[in-house]
Amino acid sequence: MQKRFFEYAKRKSRLTWRGFRESLGIRNHVHYRYEDCSLPIEVFDRALKVSRISPTKAKEFDYRFERTRSEIFLRFNPGKSLAELIGICLGDGHLRPYTLSIFGDKSKDTVYLLNHVLPLMRKVLKKSPRLSTSRRDENFLVLYSASAARSLHRLGLPFGNKIKQGARVPRWVFRNKSYLRACLRGLFDTDGCVYGFLRKPPSRGSKAIISFEFGKGSFLAKDAQRALGRLGYLPRMMPHRNECRLAFNEDTVRFMREIKPANEKHWENFLRWHGPVV
Repeated sequence: MQKRFFEYAKRKSRLTWRGFRESLGIRNHVHYRYEDCSLPIEVFDRALKVSRISPTKAKEFDYRFERTRSEIFLRFNPGKSLAELIGICLGDGHLRPYTLSIFGDKSKDTVYLLNHVLPLMRKVLKKSPRLSTSRRDENFLVLYSASAARSLHRLGLPFGNKIKQGARVPRWVFRNKSYLRACLRGLFDTDGCVYGFLRKPPSRGSKAIISFEFGKGSFLAKDAQRALGRLGYLPRMMPHRNECRLAFNEDTVRFMREIKPANEKHWENFLRWHGPVV
């Protein structure tokens, strides 16, 4: 019945599904249409208004109001620490309704997880995750907290597979350049890399590339391009790899100075291909 109501309301509104969702203030990964969850009353009221459906007509869909157990959410103060944690979650995080996990390579990222990500999670979420070493090739921090998971979800992080759910950098991050730099730091530390190549002739040395590369179907490379462009960089998109990169020497040096990656492996790779940042 909920599916029938949503399809009828969308048809009456004469909007596309995307436009209809935006008019209701819901994200594309929230599928009330498929009855994955009950419909909040504020969304129901907006649907009636947008579609010009009268309460009398709506009764044909046999709706009923139910009281549900109130959910507990954490109160976040928008800031650089929160923006960086959002970037980390978008990179190597996995959010579920009751847990948050941050993954990293066992040999390259464990120090970063323990020395940087763990204190950051304590600062932002006021809760302490634990390190799991049960996997062969990777360690991960895991936090069992429904309130933290729901609160991050409300900030724009989807549950489950980030690519299938269309994960994006939240809009509020783009409103402040310091938030953008912090979010890019988290995204780069977890899912970015520095690589390079030898120039020809060999006397010209080597060149470092700053890269944000994501899986096929991810929107995060385009978000990284938009964020870098807003900060005054000149990013290039490589569509066949779904990669956003910085290749100009001025941009790569400025990126390392301004973004200041917290994962030491990026500094080691940059030193290898470019040399020290003066």
